[in-house]
Amino acid sequence: TPTPTETTPTPTETTPTPTETETGGPAGDEVVIGGGAVVVPVPAGWEAFPGESGNVVHLFSDEGDWFFVLVDAPEGGAQTNPAASVSQLADLVLNAENGYSNIELTEAVPQEVSGALVGRADIGYSATWTGNQGGLDVEGALVAAIRQDGLRLSLVVETPRGQFEAHEPLWLPIWEGVIGSFNPV
Repeated sequence: TPTPTETTPTPTETTPTPTETETGGPAGDEVVIGGGAVVVPVPAGWEAFPGESGNVVHLFSDEGDWFFVLVDAPEGGAQTNPAASVSQLADLVLNAENGYSNIELTEAVPQEVSGALVGRADIGYSATWTGNQGGLDVEGALVAAIRQDGLRLSLVVETPRGQFEAHEPLWLPIWEGVIGSFNPV
């Protein structure tokens, strides 16, 4: 599981703490980011670490899974091109500085959208992540979705390699809650 970097705030940030979300509720409930644009559920077995910016949250599961959510308003081509946005996300997250090597990516795949979304694209990946306590083969998905108002949602869900589908019951409630709150249909 990645070690958060400057672009992905660390769990040691002082406000809010993992036991108190931005909405004042206990961990295991939800974290609200992006000025209310996204509600991130925090199911049992997960720990949430919201960033000081109020636009990002990392979640780590007891099973070695990582879920990352970022809400921002990009400028230029990324604002209207979800394939460019998800490729930017892959470059931002999956690099040697963050401990990744042996990175294999799928092509950015546009997804059908409805509601307030104007575009969405996904990339699948596998890699080796190396941290202070050794290496771990991982696999995951990166998602970029763009709303009509210009807000972009970036997601990463990562599991130990070979566990993505088996761990789906663990991460799917977060996925559905995040997507549903960003694009209520």
